[in-house]
Amino acid sequence: MKGQTIEHYRITEKIGQGGMGEVYRATDTKLNREVAIKVIPELFAKDPDRMARFSREAQVLASLNHPNIAAIHGLEKSEGKLALVMELVDGETLAERIKRGPIPVQEALKIAKQIAEALEEAHEHGFIHRDLKPANVKITSNGTVKVLDFGLAKALEGESSSGSSPDLSQSPTLSAAATAAGVILGTAAYMSPEQARGQKVDRRADIWSFGVVLYEMLTGKSVYSGETISDVLAKVLEREPDWELLPKNTPASTHRLLRRCFEKNVRQRLQSMGDARIVIDEYLSNPAAASTAMAVPGAASAQPVWLRYLPWALFAAAAVVAILFAALPGDAPEPPLRLSVEVSDMPIWTGLGSSVILSPDGTRLVYAVGDDNERELRIRSLDQLDGSTVASVTPPPYHPFFSPDGQWIGYVTSSEMQKVPLSGGTPMTLCKLERSRGASWGPDDTIIFAPSPGSPLFRVPAAGGEPEPLTTLNEEKGEATHRWPQVLPGGKAVLFTSHTQSAGGFDNATIEVLVLETGERKILRRGGSYGRYVPSGHVVYVNQATLFAVPFDLGKLEVTGSPAPVVQEVSWDVAHGGAQFGFSDTGRLAYVGGDDTLPEYPVVWVDAQGRAAPLWQERGSYANPRLSPDGTLLSLTVLRDGNWDIWVYDLEREVSTRLTFDEASDTEQIWSPDGEYLVFSSDRDGADNLYRKRADGSGELERLTESPVAEWATGWSSDGRFITYIKSENAFDLWVIPLEGDRKPELFLSTPFVEANGAFSPDGRWLAYGSNESGRWEVYVRPFPSRGGKWQISDGGGAYLRWSRDGRRLFFRTDEGLMAASVDTAGDTFRAGKPQVVFQGAFRGGTGGIGLAGNSFADYDVTADGRRFVMFPAPEDSGQRNHPHVTLVTHWFDDLRRTFSGSAN
Repeated sequence: MKGQTIEHYRITEKIGQGGMGEVYRATDTKLNREVAIKVIPELFAKDPDRMARFSREAQVLASLNHPNIAAIHGLEKSEGKLALVMELVDGETLAERIKRGPIPVQEALKIAKQIAEALEEAHEHGFIHRDLKPANVKITSNGTVKVLDFGLAKALEGESSSGSSPDLSQSPTLSAAATAAGVILGTAAYMSPEQARGQKVDRRADIWSFGVVLYEMLTGKSVYSGETISDVLAKVLEREPDWELLPKNTPASTHRLLRRCFEKNVRQRLQSMGDARIVIDEYLSNPAAASTAMAVPGAASAQPVWLRYLPWALFAAAAVVAILFAALPGDAPEPPLRLSVEVSDMPIWTGLGSSVILSPDGTRLVYAVGDDNERELRIRSLDQLDGSTVASVTPPPYHPFFSPDGQWIGYVTSSEMQKVPLSGGTPMTLCKLERSRGASWGPDDTIIFAPSPGSPLFRVPAAGGEPEPLTTLNEEKGEATHRWPQVLPGGKAVLFTSHTQSAGGFDNATIEVLVLETGERKILRRGGSYGRYVPSGHVVYVNQATLFAVPFDLGKLEVTGSPAPVVQEVSWDVAHGGAQFGFSDTGRLAYVGGDDTLPEYPVVWVDAQGRAAPLWQERGSYANPRLSPDGTLLSLTVLRDGNWDIWVYDLEREVSTRLTFDEASDTEQIWSPDGEYLVFSSDRDGADNLYRKRADGSGELERLTESPVAEWATGWSSDGRFITYIKSENAFDLWVIPLEGDRKPELFLSTPFVEANGAFSPDGRWLAYGSNESGRWEVYVRPFPSRGGKWQISDGGGAYLRWSRDGRRLFFRTDEGLMAASVDTAGDTFRAGKPQVVFQGAFRGGTGGIGLAGNSFADYDVTADGRRFVMFPAPEDSGQRNHPHVTLVTHWFDDLRRTFSGSAN
């Protein structure tokens, strides 16, 4: 192509052959500068889906601006050719440098530091490289490192089932699907174990590859090699590096850093490139001191009982030592001590708000354990090995908070706010609420709280009483919620999170402060949630599972600097904005680690023997599959970018269409009997109410109900006259709305228990539903429209019921699989046979997934002939959401001050 022109770029010479195509030196005739042009192979340029994805990636990555990242200038298309215009980086690649032999330790660490800085910058902006290797790193003549091909998917260059590759460090990317799990992306010798398994990856895959690159710089040898790509991948999964090959003068801190990078368990691996950069920088700044110590937080693993309790003893000892030394004048700040502790045999519940808090004096930990159905609050003194129950009520408690004097523990349930003395006793009800989103106890003995998901803030006396409004939602700005309040020291202002209907998940929410005397609101930070003032002089908040801090002037109620990440991998709920951390006034931090993003999976057909076959191969976070009456369409609730929407998938054409487009949460859809409409629940105008829309997307959206409390549609009668739904008023009851006449909703069934998942029989004379009245979820049937006797269908647990099209069987889920009971509705009687197992298997769902309202998304549907089922495979990483550990940190305030170099007081 020498001498040719692409747009205003004149090609001068070929300088390389990359995974995506040939690379040329070119001159930008407009700006009179030299650039690199990577011409995409024609075979791939003609693939519209691949090119659309490639174009999107290139546009996003062009926003990266860092001295150690090769810049992307643009994407050009001319005469059928697609070319990526990049910064021209002269110099040799790191692969060429390593071929000459091992790199001296000091030089290698200087290179590694620049690579770490490039990755750290990209990771902070949400970008992952996915193919870091020496060939993608260039070193200029002045020693500057440039990381190339950042985040761009490599095209398939060819594969051989039995052949060998002369240089597997340059083996091709095995798939171009940049973010999907279930495919392999990267270069074999540098892949992390999760990449090699085809699992979904995050920034920790880059950390593994960084370790491989650093090891190869120091040794001059490949970590993993073999005759075929399969051989290499097998070694990645099974073998440890040969640590004896490292030079004798490799610093101890570098040894430990490499071992943390090479952890095959992603949760045990180093969690942040910033931590790696700090370790390297400390050594380069003071080799003698830094070579003997490195502090990288770890996670506890399975261990004997005495070892499980050891961290508590160490933490108590550290607390005593900290108190003694605090009394000594002139002492330098102590470094933080981090301990990962298993607090309970039961999982920590991480549903809403924070389930882990410390008392103001830092001596006690309160935490919620259990699941959506059964849960309790426990308290443990840090100088003791066991905890005790402080509250076990129905509905289950969540979001605990302390009184300022530390003598009371407040908490909320789905319907009430309560408090209980620290010493134990009978809980006291303070006020009614509806699925609260946070509360904070002020020094004037009032509690400021969000009574519901779509409400402003209210306050109520700590002794109980009638709540009064404190803030007002700004309808002109589309505000949908004020939540997660914190009364600031002195009680003059409140920190809280605000969010709009049009801004997506809570990563896009706003942290604000309210001046109580004047009602003035100040925006502190856009992009994050769960803001908390820390007595070190900072406001902390969470964005994308990372805890950020920003200096804050408490007197002026203003931020005084730029935010910085301070804790990685904090358990975080982007759909509700809550985060799992708490701190004491004495400088201690407690948090639950882990990634709470929902797992992704395909959609599958399952036959009556439990055998699965592909239906919709694209993996995602799906829920509530519903087949259209004629069986040609499948509607789903789909989570994309932190927001739930309704999608329709054409089973014959294999084409998916998004039905709802705004940023409201649209869920729990049901089909009309004629297949023309879908009714779903949406919070677009406040609480979840019922809306109707044509399934083909045409026409206007129609609101069916107007209620200040949440409602979720569950069933539509076959004659089209009635819809049954759950309403969360007083309790969670079954309601029916007629679609003829005045459409006035009617209460069908109200008990002290939770009723859910109502479904009409095909002849419209019976209503099946789930209830927890027996202490566990079971399936029942009542006549409709009368409210006569009831029949229990399940025996031993059951939920998520579905009628067969002929009305002769009733299907329901258990934790083990799918059950069915025969049904006889002839005449005016109802008879049900003994439930039989249809199949058992690892499919997502069961009775354990039902939420507070019993309205948790259903996880299957059945075809008209009752022979096939739409289901989701059980996610492989489902255990990752079972959090048994809490990380405890001492001297955290000192650590925050060091992070900002004394900018906060």
